[in-house]
Order: sequence, then structure tokens, then C-alpha cells
Amino acid sequence: MKKLISLLLITSMLISMSSCSLFDKDNKKVLKVAEEYANAVVEGDIDDLAVLYEDDDEFEGVVGAYIDRYSSRDDTDEIHDIIHDNMTYTIDKKTIKSSKKSGKASVVITFTLIDYDVIYEDLDEDADVDDFIDALEDNTEEAMTIRANVEFELSRDEWKVVDENFETILDVYEFYAEIASYGFGSLHPITLNDFENALGNYDSDYYDSYTYDGIEIGRYFPYGITFRYSSFDDIDEARDCFEQTYDIFEDLVDNNEFDGAYNSYYEGNYGYILFDGASNELQYLGDHLHGGMYLSENVVVYAIATDDSSSYRQKVDEFLAVIGYPIP
Repeated sequence: MKKLISLLLITSMLISMSSCSLFDKDNKKVLKVAEEYANAVVEGDIDDLAVLYEDDDEFEGVVGAYIDRYSSRDDTDEIHDIIHDNMTYTIDKKTIKSSKKSGKASVVITFTLIDYDVIYEDLDEDADVDDFIDALEDNTEEAMTIRANVEFELSRDEWKVVDENFETILDVYEFYAEIASYGFGSLHPITLNDFENALGNYDSDYYDSYTYDGIEIGRYFPYGITFRYSSFDDIDEARDCFEQTYDIFEDLVDNNEFDGAYNSYYEGNYGYILFDGASNELQYLGDHLHGGMYLSENVVVYAIATDDSSSYRQKVDEFLAVIGYPIP
């Protein structure tokens, strides 16, 4: 009799556990979506990734735009391809959690990719983008890992990826922006159309373009940032324009009157000034300056955040990445 009662109790407990837990799980389907997600991340397939997200339109607007912005140059596209070709992933099946009742699930995925930053730091000072590409191809075993806790929500009987502010995917894809920031001193003349396209969806109330004394000018000056484009008929005039600001900054740095990071290059008809800091002598521009001034043949470009807010700094960095100029 006692054995019968014990058996009934055990059976009852198993039924209770099944009804509350076992039948509520959906691990196999979550794993399938996780594999599709990880494969799409590795392949860099934005279209395949978008359909896996709960809000695919917002994904296209944020992540798709991010990828497009940093994929506008052939040399960086080749770097992206090398990184994607050597990227792998591991799904930790022991970490899968899912509940159809709550409509939530998660799993840990570890992505392994070339440690591009270490390879970049090992380059010679005069290395160019081709040297970086060669170094990546020769050092694919130099790896870094990114551990991502990927979350899902049940939407119309399908598990969809949810990623607040797309932080997880942008963390994995940080190399797009990082590589753009290397710059490699690659300066090339841009057109006014290039300048306008790099501004993105700008507010036309703060933009104007005109020709003055033979100089083609474009200006965008909303609060917190200043972008300026000047194309001169005479290369010497472009150099004179650049040298005025170049000399001012060099003097400030030499006299310890600039507090922050600073880098400069000037040779022939090419040069740049990169800065991220402040100077009492430049307070009329802003309390903190982040950006640069660039000379490329007959073209001079300014891109400066005059407010230390991260959003203004980001706009400057994104603009410079699109035109392919070094980022401070």
C-alpha cells in the first residue's frame, strides 16, 4: 500500500512538473532561430538578419544604415570581408532558456573573430590600408571573442530576436566603425556632392552652399557641430587656408595650451589636424573640440563637434568615416 501511495505521489509530481515546465519549453525552436541568427551575423547578411528581428524595419533603419555608412569604400569593404570570412560562433546549449507562457527566451552565443585592433597596433607608423589587409590575412589566428546573451520573444508563434537599442549586434559589428577610425592618413579630394551625401539626413535650415571669389563652399552648422567644405581654384590658396589653422594648433600644442589628444600630418598638398580636447585660446569655438581639419589638394574640409556630448562627437566621426578621412 505504501509503495502504491509513493508511486502515485511520484507520478503526480512528474505530471505537475511537465505541465508547469517541460511542456512550456521550446528549446529546439529557439536553438534553430539562434543558429539562423548566428549564421547571418557571421555572413554579414543584413537582409537575413532583419527578418529574424521583431522589428525588422527599425533594424534596417539603425543597423542597416550603420553598415551602409561604414561600407562606402572599396578598401574597407575588403577588410570587412576578411573579418567576416574568418568569423565563427559557438552556441552554449546549456544556457538556453525558453518559456512559451512568458513568451521569452535567451541563449549565450560566443563569436570569435580576428583581433583587428591588435594587428593594427602592430603595424609600422607609415603603414597604409594595403599593409593592414596583408597583416589581417597573415594573422587570422590572432583572435578575440565576444560573448553575447541573445534574447528572443514569441511573436505570432515565431521566436524573434529582441535587442534593446541593438546593442548586441552593434557590439559584434563594432569593427565597422573601429576600422573606419584608423584612417591610415588616406586623404583624397571630395566633391561638394560627396560632402552633402556624407551629412546624411541633415536639416536644410542649417545648410547652405554658394560660390565666393572662386571658392565653392558648403556649410552645415546646427548647434553643437560645424561642417565646412571649401574647393579652391588654386591649390596654393587651399594650402594657405589650411596652414593658418595648422600653425595655430601647432603653436598651442608646443606651448602646452591645448589639453587633450592631438595629432597632425602635413606634407605637400595633403594634411590633417586631429583633436579631442580644449584650449582657453579656442573657447570662442566651444568648451571642448572634437574633430579635424583636412587638406587634400585643392579641397579643405572642417568637421568639428563644439559640444562634448557623445551624440555630436558621433555625428562628426560618422561623417568622417563616410568620406574616408582619419577620425580623431
